[in-house]
Order: sequence, then structure tokens, then C-alpha cells
Amino acid sequence: MQRLQLRTQNAVDALEIVLQELGGESRTSFKSVVTEAAGAVAAAVNEGRVHKITKKLRDDYTALSLVSVGYELLHATGNALGNEQVASLALHHLREVAGFIMDLSQAIIPVAIEELHKTNPEAEVAATVATQVNIREAWRHPEGHHAAA
Repeated sequence: MQRLQLRTQNAVDALEIVLQELGGESRTSFKSVVTEAAGAVAAAVNEGRVHKITKKLRDDYTALSLVSVGYELLHATGNALGNEQVASLALHHLREVAGFIMDLSQAIIPVAIEELHKTNPEAEVAATVATQVNIREAWRHPEGHHAAA
């Protein structure tokens, strides 16, 4: 989570520099929004009540997914407007966020199963590995997905 917080701060700083170079001005405090989000991630780690951590991790996954699509759109905008600096920066940050999403996707499963086991001792903690494998496979080979020709 500290790594995510540091990378997020670096991304915000880099994006603000590009925004200034382009003559733009931030209307909202993007930095404070990101800082709050990173703080929420850290709070999820410190919270130990049953099912609370899973919920916080799910919320973090959702937030990172929104960040991801934002970088996709920024990358597309940079490409469409011929601004290699913006396109490249957005792609770089998209790759970082994608890595965090992949890590979080795998990390949330053992947490969720462990929390479930605490309230329902019949829940099989050993199901963690099979579940993680199934999820990785679903992302590798989604049904109905056809690669672009």
C-alpha cells in the first residue's frame, strides 16, 4: 500500500508538470483527491474488523479501475492530438495501475476467504489457491472476447 501511495504521488506530480507545460490549470485539487484515496487504502490495512478489509479492498479495486480508464482516455487523447508526451506518460501510469490492480485482485481473495472463515468456520480456507487460479484464467481467456484482427 505504501508503494501504491508513492507511485500515485509521483503520477500526480508528473501529470501536474505536463498540465502546466501545456498551459493548463487544475480546477480541482487532484492532488488532494489522490492523497485522500491513498489514505483510504492505508486505512483499509489498519482496519481489522470482520469483512471490513475485504470491503475496503473492493472499494480500492473499484477506484483503481476508474483511474485505469482515466489513463486509457488520456492516452487516447494524447495519441489523437499528436502529443507524445501526454500519451507516453498516460501509458506509463496505466501500466503501473494495471500492476496494482492485478496484485490487488490476487490479494483480496485470501483476505475475503479468511474473513468468511472467521464468521463461518465451515468455509474452506484451502479454496484460496483454486479461486485465484480461476480468476487469473478468467482474465486471460474471457468468454465472448475476440482479439482484434
